[in-house]
Amino acid sequence: MDKQFTYKVFPAQNKRKLAIFIVSILLTCALSYIAGGVFWMIFGLILLLIVLYPFYVTTTYTIDDNGIHIKRPLNKKVVPWSRIKKLRKLKNGILLSPYEKDTFWDRLSGFFILANENQKNQIIKIADEFLKNNSTLKTR
Repeated sequence: MDKQFTYKVFPAQNKRKLAIFIVSILLTCALSYIAGGVFWMIFGLILLLIVLYPFYVTTTYTIDDNGIHIKRPLNKKVVPWSRIKKLRKLKNGILLSPYEKDTFWDRLSGFFILANENQKNQIIKIADEFLKNNSTLKTR
C-alpha cells in the first residue's frame, strides 16, 4: 500500500460546541470557587483544560503503511495496523478497536478518530486495502 491520507481536525471551530465549552469552563470555575475557594477553582480549571485538550487544539491524522499517526501540539501517537482488529463507523468519526468482537472495552482501550463522512470513507477505503494483506481486521 503506497497511499497516504492526511487531514486536520479542529473541533473548536463549531460555534455551538465552543459556546458549551466556554460555559462549562466558567460554570466549573464559579462552582469550584463557591464550594472550595481559589485553590479548587484553579485546580478544576487546570483539570478541565487537560481533559479537554483535544477539543481546543488542531489534531493532524496521517494514515499510511505503518498505521494511523495522531499528532497534536504536545504529543504524537502512532497506532500500528497490528493493534487494530476492528473499525467501527460512528456519528463523528471512526473507532479503532483492538478487539475482534464487540465489548465494553472498545471505547476505553480503542482509539477514536474524528472525521467527517468523506474522511471516514477514505479511511475505510485505505483500511480495506490493508485488509487484502491482513485478514485480522474487520470493518463495520
